[in-house]
Amino acid sequence: MTDAERERGLIQLSSLLDSVRLDREPDDSAGYLDLLGEEAGQPRTPAQRAMRSSLVAAVYQRGWRSGLNVAYIERHCPPGQLADTRGAEAGIARACWTLAGWEEAYRAGQLSDDTAKLYRAPNTPTVESLLAAAPGHAVDELTDLAGQLRTGGIIERLRAAAGDPAPGQRLGVAAPVFVPHWADGDLLVGDTLLDCKTVVSLRDPAKVTTWLFQLLSYAWLDVTDHFHIRSVGLYFARHGVLVTWPLDELTDRLLAGGDAAASKTKEQWLALAARVITAEGAHPPWIGVA
Repeated sequence: MTDAERERGLIQLSSLLDSVRLDREPDDSAGYLDLLGEEAGQPRTPAQRAMRSSLVAAVYQRGWRSGLNVAYIERHCPPGQLADTRGAEAGIARACWTLAGWEEAYRAGQLSDDTAKLYRAPNTPTVESLLAAAPGHAVDELTDLAGQLRTGGIIERLRAAAGDPAPGQRLGVAAPVFVPHWADGDLLVGDTLLDCKTVVSLRDPAKVTTWLFQLLSYAWLDVTDHFHIRSVGLYFARHGVLVTWPLDELTDRLLAGGDAAASKTKEQWLALAARVITAEGAHPPWIGVA
């Protein structure tokens, strides 16, 4: 499938986004990659429009809650803790694999071949068929990675960072958005911003430095202190290792110039970021904020 075909498929998916159509079944006679008529116009990023529409909520309520057996998941894997059985964790892994395909479309503006083929005629995707499409090796790997949270004592550290919430309460925010459609992080737990890595080794210091500067830049993008970020960290999922630093300490180590130098660097960086964000079609959220 060419890039143009993938983009066309995403634009065609726009017909699913009209909220007035959610009370009836769409015409899927040509597959879910061929649903658009002349009326849809030319949205700039159809996948991103999907995330802002009522489609996701409708799909969740009408399909995912029943297909995923939410009651089972809430019983065996409530928010803020790991599943109590490997089978339940594998079910969550299948759902995550499927949702990752939608996230990929949101981020990249196009569907991958693996995701697109699930929606191409004559297929009429169901929750069950989408979950079943997750490769067994991917499900096993994701389940094993979740297990590292338990064996490494990471889940207890995350719970502590979240302020020890009551059982069944979430520990944080997944994919906190700093600049819509331009910058979002991996995980925010309490006041700690975490970047999750699945690398096998850390033999490239330059790559690690890039990760650390990325964490710092995300914290700087939170100009209004909406997320109250006071520490940052890297979680190495394959090793079950979590490393965190107070934000001020990491800033000093990376810039090594004291508070005045850090403040000036931050100001200059935000000015540059604002120009780049605007040039790429997004909006710096701090512009126009008193």
